[in-house]
Amino acid sequence: MDLPNLLIKNLLSGGNIFYFTSNKILSNEPHNFVLLKNHNKLLYFSCCTKQYDTIQKYIIKSKNDENTLASLDYNKYDFLKFPTFINCNNYTLYTELEFVNLYNNSKIKFKGVLDIAEFELIKKGLLLSNDIEQEIKDLFL
Repeated sequence: MDLPNLLIKNLLSGGNIFYFTSNKILSNEPHNFVLLKNHNKLLYFSCCTKQYDTIQKYIIKSKNDENTLASLDYNKYDFLKFPTFINCNNYTLYTELEFVNLYNNSKIKFKGVLDIAEFELIKKGLLLSNDIEQEIKDLFL
């Protein structure tokens, strides 16, 4: 069953969390993704990971601000089973059509909504990043 447009609009709101396998990251395992922004039918996501050390090393090597590593309190969310982090120095991009097709084909699961304070930390991290293009940062101002 295809999603009605109004439901799609509500589903594709910033802070919503989805679980899926992405061919746009270096893992074949499904991950949780936080929808950052839905703008002009482009969806900007951050990938959740438990790899704190990997992100920390990248931040040091790339001379990014330490606040570009965001932490989610996994105790707040029943679908998170371990300490969870987001590298705010990158994002994963999908078109709305790509995403809706994956959702309609049961390749994506809606998991919940991120706490507003944690969502703001991710946005702050994106704005502090040396790796995020200014035109993308402008979407969050």
